[in-house]
Amino acid sequence: MPNYVFRSRLAVKRGKLRGKIVNRIGRSRTVKSPHWKYGGHGYIAGEGTGIVTVGGRPASRRIYLFARPNMYCIADTWSAEDGSYRFDRLKEDEEYLMVATDYKKQYEPVSYDFIKPYVERDGGG
Repeated sequence: MPNYVFRSRLAVKRGKLRGKIVNRIGRSRTVKSPHWKYGGHGYIAGEGTGIVTVGGRPASRRIYLFARPNMYCIADTWSAEDGSYRFDRLKEDEEYLMVATDYKKQYEPVSYDFIKPYVERDGGG
């Protein structure tokens, strides 16, 4: 079930555990992930010159990925300390907008528009 996210509900117990909040795993429900619509074999990654940098040095910052043209946020991640990041399972024929933000509020957000995911082809070449 790669296209589902499991969310459990919190419930208040009665009896001995009255008033205690517990996680009821038995009553968890599945919710479709945004990748059910945008899922595929492509990926967008920051490696080499495409890493996240702040002041010319690699940094860890929050990155959001939006599907074009409806601007639905389908994924977000933090870049690693070395500035690298990766968004997997993206549809190859869609275009995306990526926005990196600075939680320290030193820099304005940086965006890249009309990004097409890369797809590795079997067999090399």
